[in-house]
Amino acid sequence: KEMDSWGVTDIFWTMEMPLIPVVHEMMQHGLLLDEAQQKRSSAALAERLADLEGQVWLAAGMAFNVASPQQVGHVLFERLGIPPVRDRRGRVRLTAAGTWSTDEHEVLMELLDAHPIVPLILDYRGVAKLKGTYVDAYPSFVHPDGRVRTTLKLTRTVTGRLSSASPNMQNVPTRTERGAMLR
Repeated sequence: KEMDSWGVTDIFWTMEMPLIPVVHEMMQHGLLLDEAQQKRSSAALAERLADLEGQVWLAAGMAFNVASPQQVGHVLFERLGIPPVRDRRGRVRLTAAGTWSTDEHEVLMELLDAHPIVPLILDYRGVAKLKGTYVDAYPSFVHPDGRVRTTLKLTRTVTGRLSSASPNMQNVPTRTERGAMLR
């Protein structure tokens, strides 16, 4: 009755219901993961991370853990003397723990032109995310037949598109060259 009142009954029977067996078959079939390519990608990203880390250290004048937001904050704001980003009230952006915030969107993007180290740190974080979240994580989802079986959902998006979970195979970034290559 509720579907009739919204005028979607026809869509439900002619579009949604026929899609269920197709989506089920897609989930059963899975996606083949080229494990050899995955290992090459992981190694290439590890090499890129090491290269970026060296460039960051050179720009900082010291070695430190580039993956540590606390150490990045110390280097940017104390060692290099970059003026910290302030919020609308003029307060310096800090974490809940009271350390310098190095949030990508709220801080680092605003500091992009402040020092050559900032784009290097952003690039490092982007490569580290691709490697850790996607390239190195996907093999744990591979079944003995070499396929990854994601859960496809028909009802989770407003647009009517499918969504994917466990793992989410749709959120690999495509705006970067490396993200597009991984996809």
